[in-house]
Amino acid sequence: MAHLVKLGNYIMVDQQYIPCPDCDSQIPFDPYVMLSGEQFSCPECPSVSIGIAPESREIVRNSLDELENLKKQLANMKPEQPSS
Repeated sequence: MAHLVKLGNYIMVDQQYIPCPDCDSQIPFDPYVMLSGEQFSCPECPSVSIGIAPESREIVRNSLDELENLKKQLANMKPEQPSS
């Protein structure tokens, strides 16, 4: 089940999944935890795991920082008022 986060008047899904390349089950993961080097395994095929290569961590970190900034901007936006 997905975890929902409310940002202002918007609701966003806060749980990330990626399909297993072997069985197509959903592998839940947290990109922030993956930045520390942790890998996440498929619940059906424990031999399959996902992670972030060390040389890609800075790129992912910058992208996540940018995403957080966009979320903050979205949370601060005022909803449009219906025109009369």
